Amino acid sequence: MARDYSRRWFVSRLGLLRWAFPCALPLTALARPVRPRRIGLIAFLSPGLSPLVAAFEDEMRRLGYVERKNVVIERRLSRPNSPDLAEQAAELVHMDLELIMAGALPQALEVRKDNPAMPMVIATCPGIVSNGFARSVEHPGGIYTGSTSSHRA
Repeated sequence: MARDYSRRWFVSRLGLLRWAFPCALPLTALARPVRPRRIGLIAFLSPGLSPLVAAFEDEMRRLGYVERKNVVIERRLSRPNSPDLAEQAAELVHMDLELIMAGALPQALEVRKDNPAMPMVIATCPGIVSNGFARSVEHPGGIYTGSTSSHRA
């Protein structure tokens, strides 16, 4: 038996869809996978590197970031005075990263040379002000942060 669809029936169903559709939008947003954060790490291979990397990874976990789940860390490690440093820094700054963690001043200088707009955390940076990474230790400002031998900027 065919149902007699009236104009009133059609408009009422259209009105129901109008109210149901906005409610469905948040559910579709929840179903989309969240893109993991992407961070670069550039440092020298040295005896002091292991505690630095371990502290970085511990803090990331404490903040709720789990590698290969919601964060991707692109690591570039080289020996001190290695010619690879410039190449590694250039490689990192051309990736789609949100920030770079530099182990020390030489890495930070190479990253800034290739991309001065890349946000950066510098683990140990004596002369953070004199090298132009911060306006002052008390009020660093800008997209760079890190620590000197005795202060955080």
